[in-house]
Amino acid sequence: MQNSIHSTKEQPAFRFNIRFLLLATALVAIALVLTAPMRSFLPWFYYEEFNGVRNRLEAVEGLEIKSHWQHQDMTLEDCGFSVAVDGIEVSLTFFDHQDWVGLFEETEGIVYEDESGQKYLTRDQLQRDGLNIEGLSDVLENLDAVVEICETSSGIEYNREAQNQSGEFNFKRWANIRKAQQ
Repeated sequence: MQNSIHSTKEQPAFRFNIRFLLLATALVAIALVLTAPMRSFLPWFYYEEFNGVRNRLEAVEGLEIKSHWQHQDMTLEDCGFSVAVDGIEVSLTFFDHQDWVGLFEETEGIVYEDESGQKYLTRDQLQRDGLNIEGLSDVLENLDAVVEICETSSGIEYNREAQNQSGEFNFKRWANIRKAQQ
């Protein structure tokens, strides 16, 4: 039997340290906050907005999603959904410069397209015609009345060149709707 004042027991190379765990968690949280504008580059955030839109569409009573598409690049730039509400089929397009989910709460107007071309109807115009429209959810819940107004109204005059120079016409808060071919 050998007596020694030194222990021959090996120490673990890494000991669990609560301070290290807290520091690592804090660094990850800070990194997520700082990279929020770029998160769509990361695969697990790629479809965040798309799924948000799909969830909002699924919440609209009586709406059926027929199909969807995505313009996939380094980020999900644009997407669209073909939907039907009470037998009326339309396509909705969401562009990369828009707050896709925010459009469901508040929209400034509708860019409506059918066989005759595009029309621009403001939310105020729709309200003057009797529709209390705040966001895309309201548009879809009242789609029959919206389509009727869009087809009978002349819409507002829109000159892309003049509006782009003045900067007063901002499409970030406009819903893009195309009536399906019958």
